Parts: sequence; structure tokens; C-alpha cells
Amino acid sequence: MPRGDKPLVHWPNPQDYCEAVQFPEVSFEDPELQVGEVELTPIGLPKVASGNFASVFQFNCGAKQYAVKCFLRNVYNQHMRYGQLTQFTMTTHVPHMVDFEYILKGIRVDENWFPIVKMEWVDGIGLDLFIRKNWSNRVQINRIINQFVEMMQDLQRLGVAHCDLQHGNILVKDNAIKLVDYDNMFVPAMTGEASAELGHANYQHLQRTERHFGPAVDNFSAWIIYYSLYFLRLDSSLWQRFSGGDDCLLFRRADFSDPLNSRLLNCIKSHEIPDIRAQYQPLMELLYSPIDNIPTFGFRTAYGAAQQGTVYAASAPQAEAFAPVSRQGEGAVRTGDNYAVPSGGQAQQPAQAHNQQAAYDVAVQNQTMSGTWETYKAAPAYPDRWPRAEDFFWAAVKPKKCYTDEKLARGVPVATRGKTTMHVEVDANTQWSVVFDQLVIKGRHHMVFHVIGESQGDEERRQYAVKCFLSNIPDRHLRYSAIHKHKKNYSNRYFVPFLYQPNGIKVGEHSFPILKMLWVQGETLDDYVAQQLRLGNTGAIEELLPKFVALVKALNEDGIAHGDLEPRNIIVDESGNLKIVDYDAMYVPALANLQSCELGMKAYQHPARNIHNYGNYLDNYSSLAIYGLLSCMARRPPERFWNFETMLQHIRSQPLQLRGAEGRLQKRSLDGGMRLPKQKNPESSVDSIFNPVFEKVSAADYQTSTFENSMQKLGRVLQEQQKRRIDQVLKLDVTLWNLT
Repeated sequence: MPRGDKPLVHWPNPQDYCEAVQFPEVSFEDPELQVGEVELTPIGLPKVASGNFASVFQFNCGAKQYAVKCFLRNVYNQHMRYGQLTQFTMTTHVPHMVDFEYILKGIRVDENWFPIVKMEWVDGIGLDLFIRKNWSNRVQINRIINQFVEMMQDLQRLGVAHCDLQHGNILVKDNAIKLVDYDNMFVPAMTGEASAELGHANYQHLQRTERHFGPAVDNFSAWIIYYSLYFLRLDSSLWQRFSGGDDCLLFRRADFSDPLNSRLLNCIKSHEIPDIRAQYQPLMELLYSPIDNIPTFGFRTAYGAAQQGTVYAASAPQAEAFAPVSRQGEGAVRTGDNYAVPSGGQAQQPAQAHNQQAAYDVAVQNQTMSGTWETYKAAPAYPDRWPRAEDFFWAAVKPKKCYTDEKLARGVPVATRGKTTMHVEVDANTQWSVVFDQLVIKGRHHMVFHVIGESQGDEERRQYAVKCFLSNIPDRHLRYSAIHKHKKNYSNRYFVPFLYQPNGIKVGEHSFPILKMLWVQGETLDDYVAQQLRLGNTGAIEELLPKFVALVKALNEDGIAHGDLEPRNIIVDESGNLKIVDYDAMYVPALANLQSCELGMKAYQHPARNIHNYGNYLDNYSSLAIYGLLSCMARRPPERFWNFETMLQHIRSQPLQLRGAEGRLQKRSLDGGMRLPKQKNPESSVDSIFNPVFEKVSAADYQTSTFENSMQKLGRVLQEQQKRRIDQVLKLDVTLWNLT
């Protein structure tokens, strides 16, 4: 209890503490704090982190730094609790805890003394912010999973529970995790006491009350944190799809209260990755179990032998995954309708691999893909020498001899003249005279033939696009099978029906893969826009803006990234609808364990992109660029800017104007970048990472916007996003990115 001659009228609020800590020599009795200095904000006020129960200040005391926790309300028997906790930690080493001291006569406010907790300062970041910065980095997620498992096993071994296990109370520093906030911590001497608080709602069982206070209290929270990390490790796109980091990791209390209608749980139930789908039943049983029956947080190795106190690296082949134990004290994982986990005590291994070929082998072994496409069988072995474009060309003009597909074999190749609008049929007798550039659409890594199928009665002859690959990718069959199988609830209308054929075309004595697609009558986005500009029809370009936003949002909803989103891979069909083509670099969650097979068109990609960047965030930067370019095109640009890449190159080469803190325009070159105010701990500032610095555009601005203004706004958007890490580029959202 606080001491003083007069009864307390009120407990101090954060402002009261902020005033007191500015005079440490009179406000503290602790000798170290008396000579310390509180950390200040840039405007000279004490830097404070306030919550519902306490305010925390950072004090610099010479070579040491401390966190000083000041309580905002009186807690029954708090002094006794901290006394028992202090006595326990003096005789027993508890890993992952930091040194602390509870001081009853801690801080003086208005002549009254109040308790504080003086704790070693941990210069780390919360688990939620760490995941936000590393959600697509599987190595880092693996490391955190292992450390979390080790920490929980240590607490269980000692009979200790934190009782408010959540993202904000787990800090990550120097490749290690630390527990903070010990107000409600349980140690064996507290048996029989009531819980002082109930913990964060997004991590606690629905039935938890004050009477639940003991060594088993952390079990539910630990499972929720583990499942969140485990699912993110296998499919990092879940972080963006379900707004991870919004006061949670993945799960929220609404998921616990209504599991059957939970969007997250329904995604887990039907997920493309078997190891995620396999945990749906154990997770549902966890949520429906009474709080007293929640299984002890523990793991089983890949060999089925429970080894208490041992942590297995998630990257180790022999222990690729931790399989949750179904019941406390059971010796084997339960199987049957309630658990989709392999019998025999073995934990199911995810398709984690050290290279692309290994990932393919795992997928083949587990037969993770089925349907109209043949269930996994090994991709055929191709010769070392891959055909040249000319080789494919001379094979394709003899369809009966080269195609294994009957419909293609009976079809006729027709001229394209390098465009998607030309479909002039060529008589079979004159096929040999057709020149290469008339019959072929050639890309960076492929070539496409236009084939008209065999006529069947009065029906219109079906037309196909046949894509031949100009280089070999060992896991191409795996990628296209995963893309084909992925559920496209929102984005299906934007795909062109396709079929990957591993032995589709014969060149010489060997067969090679092709992609058979329905032919789309229309124009590529860049050709369509140029044609509308020639006609003076900018209204048609404006109509594309909401259609493009809908396309991008549909891909996001389904967890898909095209991977090479650029105008030539977007078709405007005869009805004015958008279609995407060229799926070679596409990401779907089932491929989360691979790396990118190509980097896409450089002009539309984030400057930092490399093959290790592979997640549903890949389209964020390119979609901003394309949307901005369309917005500029709709503002009647000069003819020299009718080409997308010309305009984009011009924007990047120009000095850009960025708005400073006072709203004034400041010129900075793109190469030099914009210098932001220096922050002592930028990792802890979410605003500095995720809030845009450019302005929104009103409806009035839209009416008066010019082409030059639109280009400047696009330049500011792209420069701002280039400062971010590629996986932190914001999604296309017209409420933020209105460039028109």
C-alpha cells in the first residue's frame, strides 16, 4: 500500500507520473534512479508507454538502463505477489525473464508514495512488430518457434505461468526472446490465490475467470501463439489476408466465440497446404474443450518420442514440424475423424525444403495435389539442350506431328503479327511460307502460338494459345499444378482456362512442356490504352481504373500474387473485361516453401526484389505503378508518353516533390531519396513504417487534376514505397492511393 500521512484521494494518472519523473532526485528513493535521466521525446517531454494498468518510462542511469513501471490503480495484495515472485527468482533461475525489483516506496506524487517496478531495460521489439517485419522470412519464424517452445518448456518444468501470455509481453532482442510484465505471474507459492487480471482477450480461453490461476493457465495462450507462428511459417500470406498484427498475431476472440463462422478457421480447414489443413481438427477440439481440459503445451518429434526440454530446429529434416499432443498425458497422437495427423506417432512434415527440387520431391511423395490434373508423378526428364525459338516454330507448323494433345494436333496455326487481335487463318498448304514474326508472340522466357481447333459441326471453332517455354525450370510442373488446384473464389473470372502438359510438344526426338490456354480476343493493356488515346477516348481508360482495382483485390483475397504484373500480362478482352496471362512467376500459398523462379519485368518491380522474395505481397508495388500510370494516361498525356514504360522511366528520372512535416513541398532527387527524421528506436515506431507521407486527393482535386500533377503524385507514391522493404509495401487501396 502507498504510504503517506493523508488518505489518498485518487491514484495517479499518466500525466501525474510524467510530471514526477522529471525531478528524479525528489521523486525517487532508489539511489540509481535519483541520479538517472528519463528518456525524452523530440519535444522534450518524458517518453512514456501507457496501458490500462501502468505507465512505463525509460531511465538512463550511467551505463545501465531501466524500465520504471508506475501503476495506474491499486491491486489487491500486489506487494505480497511481487514478494513471492522475488523470493522464487532469487533461488530459481527462470530463463527468458529479466532482472526486476519491486519497490514499495517507489515514486512520490503530491507528497504520497506509490509502488514501482524497476526492471532491466530490454531494447527489443514486441513479437507482433517482429512478425510484421519478418512475416515472409521463414528462417526468422523458424527461430522464433524454437525459442518459444524452449521458453514454454522451461516455464512448465519450473511450475511457473506468466498468465498474460501475448504478443506485447514477449520481446525479441538479439535473436532471443524475453518475457516482460510480471504483475500476474504465478509461482508455486501462490497456489490457492486468485488471478489479479484475466489477460489479453485475443489469447485467453472464453471460460477464464479469476479462479483460473496456476501452472496450466498458459496452455491455451501458448497453443494460440504456436499455431499462429506455425501457420505463418507455412503460409506467410495469412499475415496480410487476415490483418495479422492488429492487436493479435492471427487469432482473435471472435474466432474463439464462433469457430464455425470464423473466416480464418474456414481458411485453415480448406487450405491447400496439407500440414495446415491437418491441424484444423486438433485446433477445433482445442477451442471447444473446457478450460480445465486444455492439453498441456508440448510437442512430439518426427519419430514419435516425446522429449521434454528438447527443442528441435524447424529446419532440421528429421524434425521438420512440431505436432501438437492431442491430450495431456497420452502417449500417442490420436487419429481418426477428430485428428488429421498421421498415425503411428509420427508428426506430419510440411513441404519445407532446402531447394526447389527437394520441395518437388516432397510434394510428389505426399501426393499433395490431385483433381483433373494427374496426381503427382515425377516430371519427365528433359534433355540438357533446350530448343531454341526457331526449333519450336518449325515444330509448331506441323501440328499433327508435334502436339500430343488431340485438339491441338487437329488444329491450324494462324498468324498473329505479334498482336492478340489478328486471327487470320493460314491454309495448310502455305504454312511453310508463314514468317516467324507473323506466327509467334515472343516474350522474354516463352513464345506463344495461336491455334484454331478442329471444326465440329456448326459450332464455332475453339481457339487456343499454346505457350512454349524457352528454358527449363525443374519444378515447373509443381508450380502449375499448385496454381491450377488453388481455389480462386474471387479471382477465377480474371484467369484464362489453362492446362499444363509436361510432354505437350515434340521437337526432334524429345518432348517438352507447353501450356494450353483458351485464346482471348482482345488487346494487351498497353496496346489498348494507346489505341484509346489515338481515338481520343480517355473515358475508356478511366473505366479501367475500378476494374483494375477489383482485379488486384480479388487476387489479394485469394492469397495470390501474379509475380510479374505488367501491362503486357493484362488483356482487355472484347467486352472490356480484364484477364491476366503468363503465370510462370505466380505465387499461391501451396508454393510458400519455394523461391521465385523469375523476377518479373524490372520496370514494374520493387528495386530490392530478388528470388528469395516470394509471397502474396509481390504485386503490391507493381499494382501501385500500373494504377498510377493508368491514372496519368486518363489525363490526356502528350503523345510521347503514350507508352507505359516511357512514362515510368520519365517519372523516375525527374526530381520529385515530397511534402515535409509543415506541408511545404521539398525537392529531392530519386537517387538521393528523402531524409527522414532520425529516430533512436525506429523499429518501435509503427507510424514511421506504415503510414504514407503523401496526401489524399479530394473529389475537387480529381476534377482539376492535370497530367503533370498526376505524374508528380505517382512519383511521390513510388518513391515512398521504395523506401520500404518489399514485403512492407502497402496494398493498392484507392482511399490512400487516389492518384487521379
